[in-house]
Amino acid sequence: MTAPDGTPPLWAVAPAYNEEAGLGATLAALAAQADTDFAPAVVDWIAAARREFARGTETACRRSLPRRDESPSLPERYLLPAVVGATALYGRCRAAHRHPRFQAPYVLCHGHDLALTAALHLRCGGTSRAPLEGPPKDVALLDRGREHSHRTSRAGRMVVHASLRRLRAWGARRTLLWCWDRRYRPAGSEEVHVR
Repeated sequence: MTAPDGTPPLWAVAPAYNEEAGLGATLAALAAQADTDFAPAVVDWIAAARREFARGTETACRRSLPRRDESPSLPERYLLPAVVGATALYGRCRAAHRHPRFQAPYVLCHGHDLALTAALHLRCGGTSRAPLEGPPKDVALLDRGREHSHRTSRAGRMVVHASLRRLRAWGARRTLLWCWDRRYRPAGSEEVHVR
């Protein structure tokens, strides 16, 4: 894939496996660059992704757990994985996700937490550019990948520690409705970007 001017896109990848202590400084250094025309990517699951790709997987969807640094309560520790699990089950049953054009079954990739091979990324056209409050980009990318490959899997050893900020700010009901085709939409876009 290339940028509109024909130059290849630049990604700054920061492997972060067991690097919690130094990650802040790394991200600050990236933000302080004079040339900021790049996309930063922080990954902490390289070995697990490599194993998935070695098995022939082209899209590996990660498992979501609450971030430990946000001190999740006991209900939150179990609520987020349960909600993601229920949503995944619904997604597999949903008619739109079972369309004949798909070569692989639906696998939930909560919060865009998936790994694609570069070859599949190019074949399916990559991630769409859409505002966060627009259609779910993670589902769109997964679906485009499923149109081009039957090798999609849920990789249980690839774990993302997801933020609880939106769940805490909006509550479980609104968060679920947001994830369900944006059936809940906050009044303004500033509320979408929960910080």
